[in-house]
Amino acid sequence: MHKRTRKVGAKIYVLCNGELAEPQYFEEFKDQLAIPQQIIVRYKPFIHLAPWDFIGATMAYKKELIEKDKFSASCGDQIWCVFDIDNYWKDNQKDFRAGVELAKKNKINLACSNQCFE
Repeated sequence: MHKRTRKVGAKIYVLCNGELAEPQYFEEFKDQLAIPQQIIVRYKPFIHLAPWDFIGATMAYKKELIEKDKFSASCGDQIWCVFDIDNYWKDNQKDFRAGVELAKKNKINLACSNQCFE
């Protein structure tokens, strides 16, 4: 892989598995920043996925971004998965832990919210 340099700052990809609260919150947040083009919020392909499935889908998305030369960790780009914990932890701790480990190994950041965080 080649190492590239970029004139604009690092990009932050914020991926949400909710379709209302989280995407709206991050869209409004990025509008308040001086560099809103550096934050990309996506949710449609990830709606209602369990956290472990969401992390797997995020890995595929990250790979696609890298292949299209739209993501470079060496330029400071980041990917964040934002999801409600809901009952996932209580109902399936094994899959939840495996998903967290998978995210760590693949340098995917996790942000977990509680129900009704908005």
